[in-house]
Amino acid sequence: MKRGSRSRQLARMSLVAVLAAMACSDPEASNVGSPEPASPVVSDSSRDSAGAANRVTTFAPKPIDPELVKALEEPSVIERDDAKPFNPSVIRMKDNEATMAQEILDLPESDARELALTELMRQWSQYDLEGALKFGWEKTEGEIQAKRAFLKGVMPEMAKRDPQGLLEVVEEGHWWPDQWKDQREALRRIERNDFDRASEFFKNTGEGKQHKEEAYRYTSRIGREQGYQAAIAYAEAMKKQIAKAYATRAAVTQWVEADSVGASNYVNQCRNPELRDHGILGLIDGIWQTNPRESVVWAKSINHPDLRDTALRQLAKRWSDPEYAGNLKLLPRAYSTPN
Repeated sequence: MKRGSRSRQLARMSLVAVLAAMACSDPEASNVGSPEPASPVVSDSSRDSAGAANRVTTFAPKPIDPELVKALEEPSVIERDDAKPFNPSVIRMKDNEATMAQEILDLPESDARELALTELMRQWSQYDLEGALKFGWEKTEGEIQAKRAFLKGVMPEMAKRDPQGLLEVVEEGHWWPDQWKDQREALRRIERNDFDRASEFFKNTGEGKQHKEEAYRYTSRIGREQGYQAAIAYAEAMKKQIAKAYATRAAVTQWVEADSVGASNYVNQCRNPELRDHGILGLIDGIWQTNPRESVVWAKSINHPDLRDTALRQLAKRWSDPEYAGNLKLLPRAYSTPN
């Protein structure tokens, strides 16, 4: 048996284990194919020194559908008889994936069903993304749990192979667990060749998927390539407050290098305390080498105590280099010695 086929067979065996394990804790999933309730089983440990007091009561899981188990255990490819290296593109696929997926969809809704469908779709998409997508779109329409499981299974692979397609799915309003991770992977691949498309999508995406580190990174690049005014406009367009704060820091850092007075006035006029605090961090990022005294003054003016503490400690670390060590005396005594 070739290594590729063997790994897929093992993966399917693990899927059976998932269903069996979940069936133990999910009455709905475990009652498939068995009308009788679970019965208590007593394991007698009286043979050991602990005696009858150590008897433990557990519950025997009901068996899952044997036909489903059989389908999950069957390999999805015809084994090759020759000894050439494994090449997925020349192996004829059976219909087992669709059969297994349909068997799972026919089960009552449960966590076990959702987990099993997600895992099957994940495996299927790795060597037949088109087939997995075709089945999923057709068979899960109108069923929220099934579509969520389908998308969660196939989208990690789609992010790698068709990132533009993944963004289109998001723009159509579909959602799945951990969507932001797959979206971030897709955007990072797209921005290599089309930064404008990636940055525009990120700016307009849902609030829950605007992560602060990405907001900072996109804004920084826009500032470097298009100037601080474009960076400020991009930051102000962020929907999520913390993403806007991080983007503001990145934009102000670009601004202060070109016009320190204008950047300072902008930060002072920020009415939102969180945006002002992060704007101050941006000012400090731009002037800590050239204007140490003003950097300390700005750091002390940060409203949030934790952020203020972080800014002062960061200055101490930056000035721990012998080239800037003379600036440490400007810091309050608690921060004059960097950790």
